[in-house]
Amino acid sequence: MKSNRYFLVDNSDNISNLMASLSITFESQLYLYIKDPASGIVNISEVYKIEEKAPTTISAWSSWSKKFGFLSSPLSVLERRNNLKGLVLSIAAVDVSS
Repeated sequence: MKSNRYFLVDNSDNISNLMASLSITFESQLYLYIKDPASGIVNISEVYKIEEKAPTTISAWSSWSKKFGFLSSPLSVLERRNNLKGLVLSIAAVDVSS
């Protein structure tokens, strides 16, 4: 899966309004960085939508801290996003061998 990568640093308490205003697709590689001021840990989540009208999915992906460094999921993007949450896909096959 090839796409652009975007990184968003959030310092606000109203991330829902921001996410609703963005055009996000399933193949988007949008990452949200939120630093916990108490621990200093930076939590990194990936943000995507199953389809245009679906709610935005924000899923924990990795973290960074001075003590432990960078820790991330060993799964690929498609392995992390393997639940289409009931989306029905219509497909067709065409025989072009003749």
